Amino acid sequence: MGPNGLVGALWRRRVLALVVLVVVLAVTVWVAARVPRSYTSVGVLDVSASGSTPVDLGDLARAARGDAVVDAVRRGLADEAGVARSSRALVDAIDADPARDGLRLSVSDGDPEVAVLATRLLMDAVQVRGPVSATTRYTVADLPEVPAGWSRPGSGPVLAGGLLLGLLLAGGTAVLRDRRAATVDDAAAAEELAGAPLLGHVRLRDDLTELPALSPGTVDSDDFGRLGQAVAARVGDPASGVVVVAGMGGIETHVWVGANLAVELARRGREVLLVDARLSCPAGTGGPDGPGLAEVLDGASLEDALVPGPVQGLSVMAARTSAPRAVSTSLVPSPAPAASCPPEVSGDRDLGPVLGRLRTRYDVVLVLPPPSQTADQARSYSAGASVLLAVPVRTVRAAGLRRYAEDLRATSARLLGVVLVARPVGGVR
Repeated sequence: MGPNGLVGALWRRRVLALVVLVVVLAVTVWVAARVPRSYTSVGVLDVSASGSTPVDLGDLARAARGDAVVDAVRRGLADEAGVARSSRALVDAIDADPARDGLRLSVSDGDPEVAVLATRLLMDAVQVRGPVSATTRYTVADLPEVPAGWSRPGSGPVLAGGLLLGLLLAGGTAVLRDRRAATVDDAAAAEELAGAPLLGHVRLRDDLTELPALSPGTVDSDDFGRLGQAVAARVGDPASGVVVVAGMGGIETHVWVGANLAVELARRGREVLLVDARLSCPAGTGGPDGPGLAEVLDGASLEDALVPGPVQGLSVMAARTSAPRAVSTSLVPSPAPAASCPPEVSGDRDLGPVLGRLRTRYDVVLVLPPPSQTADQARSYSAGASVLLAVPVRTVRAAGLRRYAEDLRATSARLLGVVLVARPVGGVR
């Protein structure tokens, strides 16, 4: 994801990101408030030598953590303040650092008063038990004082770490949520997610029985003209002659897209067959004599199932006998609700032999399967064929489109391209 995509995801999920950041910071403050605090008291000894031999401050610093000095501090704490500290704890608490012409001594403790007393005892013990010679002179430069605040854990690093962790978690959560919930809204997203070119962008009608491709010269007809031109350019060899117009998004927008595309391709001089393969959808009401695809699969005459369409060069094969056949303004039955048109399990309903016979007779065979959120349905009809995917904008989840395209590529199907379908204001009625 690029910078623009990250910024967009954070903006769309800004409330979620802010909640995550606030929670992490609150937990950080809560934890920091309950971590045992340590206070550090500091004193400085000036060390000088009256002779020509300089004082080795390194040896003096090591002696400040030696057994003799540490034991003296331990006994002094017990005698003067009744405080028990182990020698091991004191070794960890004592710091002795050579400074310019002296030694910086400090002791850390959970009690600031104990830290001051231990530092004073440490300074006394170093003067008495440290490396001593006739020429060495110690002078107290800075007396230990009660520390103004705790030294560990440092509030600055703790809060900075919590802020960094909060930002990372907020950003990651926002991006993950955006990826899971984002829908396909534009051409760039559709092409990136599908890994296939955008072949068209059309506007859905309120009445899906209206076919704008039958009314040349209108804006909607021009949209399908460009789609037909793009599809015709990509369907050039016999192996690509079967195009499955698959749909996502719950409603059967792909049926409407496929019917208009069939008209447009026929108007461009192609011999086109539109096959309604929604065998699991409701049969509809009424219908002329003659078999449909279901009956052909059961052995009925293929010739009897082919019906002329509303434009020259276009033929239609209905799903079954009782389904309405081609009329002047409608090629297929009105789209059925997705709940009443479940995906068909192909099983013994293998379309391969029938499609194999049809592709030798037509330039393009457009197949309309039931709608599906996965590639399983399209796969059952599209082995060795091409798939044109109709995607309603702001309806199909981005992750679903990516998964759909990946599933198709795992088969012998070819993803021809994507057509975005814009929904009218107020939705489809």
